[in-house]
Amino acid sequence: MEEAHREILRKKRVELLRDLDPCEDLYAYLMADDILTSEHREINLKKETRKERAEHLLDVLTRRGPRAFHALLNALQHTQPHLCHLLM
Repeated sequence: MEEAHREILRKKRVELLRDLDPCEDLYAYLMADDILTSEHREINLKKETRKERAEHLLDVLTRRGPRAFHALLNALQHTQPHLCHLLM
């Protein structure tokens, strides 16, 4: 992920942790774009709270390559559009 995109996620982290729902549909989009694997999904599902799952997802995404941010925007556009607008 580019540094500029990491910075956006850092600046919006509080809002994302409050509102992001790392749901099955979100993971399906990120897996279809080869950003996340089923192993990432399984590890995330073991987290106890929605906030812990959101935090883990954001942390993993920052290490998933240059397409990760745009794939996240695409996934959010389809699953949680209000968060997509937050990041744009």
